[in-house]
Order: sequence, then C-alpha cells, then structure tokens
Amino acid sequence: MLNIALFGMTAKQWRDTNPDKKGNIQDYSSINELICLSDMENINAVLIEDGLSQKERLIKLNKIAIHQISILEEQTTKIKWLIYCSVFPFAPFLKQVSELLGSFSSDEIETCARIVMSLTRALDADRQ
Repeated sequence: MLNIALFGMTAKQWRDTNPDKKGNIQDYSSINELICLSDMENINAVLIEDGLSQKERLIKLNKIAIHQISILEEQTTKIKWLIYCSVFPFAPFLKQVSELLGSFSSDEIETCARIVMSLTRALDADRQ
C-alpha cells in the first residue's frame, strides 16, 4: 500500500513495467523518496492504531507523500543552490540570467557554471 501511496503502483506493477531492472522500486528511488517512505511507514502504523480503513489510510498517505516530497525537493534545490554558490561564486549571476531568458534547470545552471569556470581557468593559464 505504501508503494501505491508514494509511487502510484505496487511493487509487482513496477517489476512488470521494469523487467530489465534488478532489485525493487526502492533500489531506484531518490533519497527524498526513501525518506518519505520511511516516514510513511511510521505514519501508517499510527493510522492503523487510530482505526482508519485501508482506503482512508491510502488517501491520507498519498496526500502526505505529495506534500512531503514537494517540501523535500524544494529543500534539496535550496541546498544544491547553496553548494553551487559556494563552489561557483558567479552562480547567482547565472540565476539572474536564467530568470531573464527563461528558467534553466539546476543541471543546466551547473553545466553553465562548469563551462564558465573552465574558461576562466583557461584564460588565467594563458595570462601566466
């Protein structure tokens, strides 16, 4: 039931959909999904103690999963951004540019930052 609430499918459905993959759905889950799944196991136990039916628990757990994943993803994005800014001091400039030109994904920003950093190193090496 937890897999349905979080991933929208049972473990068997995942295996049937991904016959080429070894292991289970958790082996291919993000850290945020694993954190959410762990929390949902505890919440499910409380909901069982409170006497909620399986259907009621599924509905509540799905809402909790959606909310928790969105919070975790938002926090992950903020943490990645802080890391980018510490590693790539010009990253805030790239963010301003991305807002003007349309939104870049964090991967695109990182790629741009790496390119600019490589170019900066090459220019510094030529100056020496």
